[in-house]
Amino acid sequence: MKVARVNDLAVMVAQDPKLAQQIKDDPAGTLAELANPLQTDAIIYRIIVVGLVLAILTALIGGMVLASRRTDIPQLVTALGSGALGAVAGLLAPSPAAS
Repeated sequence: MKVARVNDLAVMVAQDPKLAQQIKDDPAGTLAELANPLQTDAIIYRIIVVGLVLAILTALIGGMVLASRRTDIPQLVTALGSGALGAVAGLLAPSPAAS
């Protein structure tokens, strides 16, 4: 179980004596395990990456369909595709702090 707020942690410790003992034995390790669910939950990143890839594919296919009909491609389609591509690159690139 991950914790996003300190109040939630206090309630968990009050209700779970095993957790309280784990925090007494190894406070840093236990708190690191419970902290930052957005940074440690791979499912959230997968959902975000899939959504951004779908946005890229939609912009790419939409642009190709419009180009095949010899109509102007709106700048919004180009901006959405390039913005989503930059976001995917930013998510998948390793963090400088991690290396």
